[in-house]
Amino acid sequence: MQKNQESEGVEKQDFPVWHFIVDYDGYANSDKRYKTKWHNDLSELEEKFDGAVALARLYTRDRERFERERSNFERKVNEREENEGLTGFKYGYIEMNKINSFNFHNLLSEHHLRPYMEKKISIEQFEEQFAQINEKFKLLIKEESPN
Repeated sequence: MQKNQESEGVEKQDFPVWHFIVDYDGYANSDKRYKTKWHNDLSELEEKFDGAVALARLYTRDRERFERERSNFERKVNEREENEGLTGFKYGYIEMNKINSFNFHNLLSEHHLRPYMEKKISIEQFEEQFAQINEKFKLLIKEESPN
């Protein structure tokens, strides 16, 4: 049996949740883990956090202001991040009305800010790529086999 939150006097949250994806913590991604001035998202998170949360709370009282200012707290990945394979948004708001019975279990930032993009190829593309791999495989076998 599930509890009905509304019948217990608990209000459902209607203001958005602000998400920020920390891809880089300011340390090199190596076995040494030394500090680096590059790849540090934490200063941007600190800079945006308080304002983003405060703006989210204005959502129900001043929707116009929220809509006007939300772009200050939403950012797509930049060119450097794209070159490193990142897509979608770095940070932004997830509106609670977009949470439904199909995705309620998943409030992970990546799920909403960087949704999975299915990649499809045609049969012809698959056959071409398979032939290329097969040729490379044959060359490797030829190199490895004793003559």
